[in-house]
Amino acid sequence: MSEPLPLVRQNFPELDENQRHVLAEYARLLGWWNERINLVSRRDMPNFERKHLLPSLAVLRAVDFPADSAIMDAGSGGGLPGLPLAILRPDCRFTLVDSVAKKTRVLEDLVDRLELANVEVRRARIESMEERFDFVTGRALKSLATLCDWLRGRIGAGAHGEERRGLFYLKGGDPSLELDEAGIEDYELFPLSLWIEEPELETKVLIFIPADEINRRRKR
Repeated sequence: MSEPLPLVRQNFPELDENQRHVLAEYARLLGWWNERINLVSRRDMPNFERKHLLPSLAVLRAVDFPADSAIMDAGSGGGLPGLPLAILRPDCRFTLVDSVAKKTRVLEDLVDRLELANVEVRRARIESMEERFDFVTGRALKSLATLCDWLRGRIGAGAHGEERRGLFYLKGGDPSLELDEAGIEDYELFPLSLWIEEPELETKVLIFIPADEINRRRKR
């Protein structure tokens, strides 16, 4: 029998057997749901571990969420990157937010089957959320300008522990032009190739935008 998630073991050797088991079960359940509801591009599913799971886990290479952090996964869809992060960080509180009812029903089923007590699913628009979070994660949403407009006032300013609060956003290609057009001046770019040796991910980056930068922007 082949080992589940060999690329996860290779790139994240610190994970224990139980963590890899739960991640593999998540991948299996999402694959089952994806045949019924389009959550992830179906052409990507044979390479789900490489194209989706590894980038999601890479967020934890850039930030060590302090215990009891409140984290919003914006536009969660099939739970990426929020659910893999929640599996590895049971000491943090994750809120998976999506405005599409059929997607939130899938997320609730995944959370229930994976027995993730640290995860809440919310059917809502990001801009309608009233809570404040320490961190926000996301990928494949609207433009960064629009997303930052939606998040203004929804991320606590300053730091939580030793980590600056803010948005961690996964994106393909060079985002410099989009960041410039959005008027975002304070940010950090982390190529995923810093942590993951996979040719298909060489053009993928993780963007960090501090809460202070998001909150200071004027709506465009």
